[in-house]
Amino acid sequence: MLNYILRTLGFASDNIPWLIDTSFAVFSVTGVIIWKQFGISTIMLLAGLQTIDYGLYEAAEIDGAGTLQRFLNITLPGLRPSGGVLILLVTVWTFREFTIIYLMTGGGPARATETLVIQTFIEAFNHYNLGYASAMGMVTFVVSIVISIGYYKLLLNKRGDE
Repeated sequence: MLNYILRTLGFASDNIPWLIDTSFAVFSVTGVIIWKQFGISTIMLLAGLQTIDYGLYEAAEIDGAGTLQRFLNITLPGLRPSGGVLILLVTVWTFREFTIIYLMTGGGPARATETLVIQTFIEAFNHYNLGYASAMGMVTFVVSIVISIGYYKLLLNKRGDE
């Protein structure tokens, strides 16, 4: 459908090989994953925005703060708790993404969209190398835990500085 729209509007003369060409496949898969996570991200950021006291904006406006200053000094710090959780969740979800990548490309073309999770699946169920796949699964788990703990400690340090 996207190729039809691009051809109709004159942006492309031929069909673009979205999932066949290695340079397009990564962007195609990334776009779908972003679209999948867009809804929950929007809801979490909206929840974070609703926790910011409107009185802070009024006080900043009375003190002469401009729009950019209010955004940088009130909105961004106010979004830190919900934004921090959101970044951690999206990072872990993206790191573990399997279904979309496997259904769209199966890790191809030429292994361009192959991730650690896809490689683990291929080793286990295509090559029947269960020991190696099990080790890869443990590496994925450990990397996820390290990222989570590191980000959690970073969040605690930032809260301690305030």
